[in-house]
Amino acid sequence: MQNEEKTIMATETVAVVVFKRNNVLLVRHTEGAKLPTDSYGLPAGRRRPKEASIDAGRREFNQETGLMVNSEDLEKLPTEYSALMMRSGKEVLMTMKVYFGKKYKGSLKNSSETFPEWIAIENLEQLNLLPNVHNAIKEAYALKSKPS
Repeated sequence: MQNEEKTIMATETVAVVVFKRNNVLLVRHTEGAKLPTDSYGLPAGRRRPKEASIDAGRREFNQETGLMVNSEDLEKLPTEYSALMMRSGKEVLMTMKVYFGKKYKGSLKNSSETFPEWIAIENLEQLNLLPNVHNAIKEAYALKSKPS
């Protein structure tokens, strides 16, 4: 019997993390998101073909939160995260590039897939977070706290 290797194609996603005082902006997923309902994640989504990662992050951030962020206000986190996740009932390898948004503007609005919510950082452990979200928040918070 031959040992077959299974190739798993990765789905590239891009996320943006922003803070307001000691709160982080997360999105709670609805059934429309094709992720576990009522799970929390960063505002994120898939990068389109030929779309720059930073542009995908800005687009998805706006679509999922109603807020706007400029490219010059985004700093890419050094770590690129990956995890096997259930999406539409299938296990999928997801990668996530994350940008820290230093400034943003606008008003929060719900999308068909997500409800944006400011969450106190000390309450993160109580939430059903998607993989790597807590680690990305910690990494971004370290940048936020770093003197300029």
